[in-house]
Amino acid sequence: MLLLTAGCLTTAPEANTKDMVEAGAIEDGNVRLHYQRMDDNYEGWGLHIWGAGYAGDTVDWAAAVEPTGFDDFGAYWDIPYFGEDELNFIIHNGDEKDPDGDRTFEGVETINEFWALSGDSVLYTSLDDVQ
Repeated sequence: MLLLTAGCLTTAPEANTKDMVEAGAIEDGNVRLHYQRMDDNYEGWGLHIWGAGYAGDTVDWAAAVEPTGFDDFGAYWDIPYFGEDELNFIIHNGDEKDPDGDRTFEGVETINEFWALSGDSVLYTSLDDVQ
């Protein structure tokens, strides 16, 4: 299937690609975690969140938080926080963690957006650092 948009010829999105939208502004009281998979397959991947800075509901391991949305980078979650302390999280699909192990982000009092790449344990605080 081909789509014609404003004079440009493009192919339809792959079946495993989510509908992409421009991520809006980050609301007060939230941080945004961006996550990119090289295979662009986000089916079943979710977020387990906890920690002193987390202001959301308790998250059960078996019921991971689904992404808030998808943009050109990949999936993203808007995570409620108290504006202090750390956020702990695991990106996982069932019992498969990406990357393996718990992750902590302690900069939430000064930074409200960060990026994670599949298989990379570094949490980036700038999109420029990722590319």
